[in-house]
Amino acid sequence: MHPIRYTLSLAPLTLLLLAGTAQAAAPSDAAHQRYEQDRQACLSGNTWEARDTCLREAGAALQASRRGNLTSDDATRLADNALQRCDVFKNHEDQAACVARVQDASKVSGSVKEGGLLRESVTTTTTVVEPK
Repeated sequence: MHPIRYTLSLAPLTLLLLAGTAQAAAPSDAAHQRYEQDRQACLSGNTWEARDTCLREAGAALQASRRGNLTSDDATRLADNALQRCDVFKNHEDQAACVARVQDASKVSGSVKEGGLLRESVTTTTTVVEPK
């Protein structure tokens, strides 16, 4: 193969690699906007973290976003994660009660900010008492 033809045949591949690298290096507009929001919250003191820690975390989140390590919190993924937490129960009845608590959002109190969510479910059972 001629050196010029070989070099020209590699040109499209080189352009594709360079374009992919440039795209991976630049954060998306949404990620940069999120970083700016986080940074402003840090500077205004509207977070529970120390300012230096908050700024460091905001920068780390932006870097993780650039690498593609951050994912969106879409509803399907969150629901799947919640249901996976019920896998810890080995008893079928306990697991079914866990699934019912996770899927019934009407009986939830508390908040993450307050320390956690309390999910309530009521199971009514009847017991036959034999006369003495």
